Amino acid sequence: MVYLDYNATTPVDSKVIDAMMPLFAEGFGNPSSSHGSGRLAAQVVEEARKKVADAVGMSASDVVFTSGATEANNLALTGLQKGLGRGINILAGATEHKSILQTCDNLSNDGSEFSTIPVHPDGTIDIDSMESIMDGCNDV
Repeated sequence: MVYLDYNATTPVDSKVIDAMMPLFAEGFGNPSSSHGSGRLAAQVVEEARKKVADAVGMSASDVVFTSGATEANNLALTGLQKGLGRGINILAGATEHKSILQTCDNLSNDGSEFSTIPVHPDGTIDIDSMESIMDGCNDV
């Protein structure tokens, strides 16, 4: 079988399966709970957070796990607006994921300006359109 729907999900690497198997039996608790299974799960999450932080050269306290891409996109974009302030110009390609486009549209209702950049039939950004949209923008 040839699997071509990597946009939806991907096969799990055997190393990941091996690492996760013990957790399905013993570390399945809610990491926010104070009981034994929860404390074990919290320890596993914090160890994973440290490994990710070490791999990318940052502090573990700066690593945030989300439930998926939609939540991560929303968090990143709203955090960007919060950090830069309202009134920024947000540009996104027309082929971006709905979670990007919808979040950008929502941010435009909160004081920022959102523009969708057209794409060519092959999916690449229309640079001329992007430059035209960017004319007069202070913050992009």
